[in-house]
Amino acid sequence: MIRIVILGKKGDDSIQQALLRALGKHYCIESFSANGLIRTGGENPDLIIYDTESVARIDDTDTILIFKRNFESAESITFSPSCIAVLEESNYSAIALMLKKPNVAICCGMSSRNSLSLASNDIGSAVVSLQRELTSFKGTTIDVGDIPVNVTRLEDQYTLMAVTAVLLLIDAPTKNRYTI
Repeated sequence: MIRIVILGKKGDDSIQQALLRALGKHYCIESFSANGLIRTGGENPDLIIYDTESVARIDDTDTILIFKRNFESAESITFSPSCIAVLEESNYSAIALMLKKPNVAICCGMSSRNSLSLASNDIGSAVVSLQRELTSFKGTTIDVGDIPVNVTRLEDQYTLMAVTAVLLLIDAPTKNRYTI
């Protein structure tokens, strides 16, 4: 089972909602937030999503930690070495925290220094560029390249890139394009 922890202040549930749309057709999901529990696709979850303001410890393997834009510094988060972080290039609190950790961090932004960037973004479609090789939780090597995405709702650039990172890391099924 894969766990996705979305970390940041309440009020912005755009990443959680985009994940539910992108993953709900293929996976059984339990999603927890301040708004309650959402369950899709059956009784035994493949994925658990936690949207929370803070967390002290994450011991689980196969965990993706997504930092919201509004994440503020948290000095005492402990997480397993296999936890993979997804963060925005301008989120200095998340960057400062991850610099102290040995974990893989996927930085999303518009420069060539980032792991993921947005090559194009039009109404209904986008192309996300993977600029660094990744390894999925199943051990699949994901090569550098462009990832076409159908966009069903207007999303900000970071949400598109963060959700694409999750889809890549969990080896989500695709027919040459992801749908977010």
